[in-house]
Amino acid sequence: KDLAALGKLFRTAREQIGLSQAKLAKKADLSANYYAYVERGEKNISYKSLLKVLRALDMKTLDIR
Repeated sequence: KDLAALGKLFRTAREQIGLSQAKLAKKADLSANYYAYVERGEKNISYKSLLKVLRALDMKTLDIR
């Protein structure tokens, strides 16, 4: 449930800035496949990768309530 909520948040933010999954993954220095799994809520994301995605999305805070 939490992973799916996080993935949905990432997807919404990514779409708002007009990036494809592949472009966001490249910007975050992650593999496109790994990022796609995270965005679908199918993979747990490490703290380090979470920070990379947040930076790539230019997000200062994270609210998944």
